[in-house]
Amino acid sequence: MATAFSQLGLDAFSGALAERCPAPGGGAAAAVAAAIAAALAAMAANYTNGPRHADVQAQAEALLATCQGLRQRCLALAQADADAYAQVQKLRQAKAEQAAIATAEAEARQIPLQLLALSSELGENLQAFLPACNRWLLADLRAALHLLYGSAQAAREILHAGNPEAPEADEARRICQQLNRICQSLGEPG
Repeated sequence: MATAFSQLGLDAFSGALAERCPAPGGGAAAAVAAAIAAALAAMAANYTNGPRHADVQAQAEALLATCQGLRQRCLALAQADADAYAQVQKLRQAKAEQAAIATAEAEARQIPLQLLALSSELGENLQAFLPACNRWLLADLRAALHLLYGSAQAAREILHAGNPEAPEADEARRICQQLNRICQSLGEPG
C-alpha cells in the first residue's frame, strides 16, 4: 500500500501531484491547503497566550483544539479524495456498469462537500478570533483565512467539474461566498 499523504513531506506530496496520474489531484491539494490554513491558525492561537493574553486565553485554547482537529480531518480528506477518485477511474477504465460508476462518483463528490463544510466551520472560528489574536500573528491568521477561501473555491471547482448540475452546488456556492465575505471584511493588509 502506498504511503498516506499525511505521512509525506511537502516535496514528496507535491511530486505526487505533478505525476501523470489522476490521483492525487485538485481535491487532495485543496484539502491539504485547508490543513495548512488550520495549522497557521493554530500557530496564531498558540502565540495568543501568556500574561498579556490572559483575558482571551480560553478562546485561544478552544481555537487551538478546533484547528488541530480540523487539520487532521482535512489531511484525512486529502487521502479519501485521492482514493475515491482512483476508484472512479478504475471503474471507468474497466468499463464497469454505469450505475456502479455513478455510485462511485456520488461518493467521491461527498469529499469536497465535507471539505467545504470544514472550511465553513474553520472560517467562522477564525473570524471570531480575529479581535482576540496576538497582533504579531494577525498576518498569519489572515493568511489562513485566504488559504481557506482558496481551498473552498478549489473544492467547489472539483465538485462542479464532476457534475455541473450537482444538487450540492448551491451549498458550495454559499460557503464560498461566506468565506469571500470574511476575506473581504479583512480589508487591505496593515
